[in-house]
Amino acid sequence: MAEYDLNSEVKLVQSVSPAAITATTTTGGVVDTKGYESVTVIVTTGSATMDGAFTAALHESDVTGSGYALVDTDDVIGASATTPFGVVVAIGDEDAQLRFGYRGKKRFVKVIVTEVSANTTGVIGASVLLGNPATAPVTSQNAIA
Repeated sequence: MAEYDLNSEVKLVQSVSPAAITATTTTGGVVDTKGYESVTVIVTTGSATMDGAFTAALHESDVTGSGYALVDTDDVIGASATTPFGVVVAIGDEDAQLRFGYRGKKRFVKVIVTEVSANTTGVIGASVLLGNPATAPVTSQNAIA
């Protein structure tokens, strides 16, 4: 039974549009975390068969246009020891949802999807869920921050 409203407490921002990823690197849109105290990255895959593997990693910066660096592994929550910077999306991960958290202090983040093996294709998207807002209810949903 749903007794509480989560919708008014979170903002979902798309970073990587769901699409067939064929490029070596796909850089997602910048997400501004100002006004939120928690960040979770959600990576989704489509039903198209994956023929290799990709990594989906979070990058951070103090400014929106430059200075992005891979998030320190100590600031990633829920990643495995083999992929401490994010998640690996691989064969068998069709129609999957993978997630990991971020506890860093940088204002701007973006997801970068990188091909692990050559000539790999797969349908992948990535969104950033912002929570614990400074001001609630949250009214701006599904917009690139």
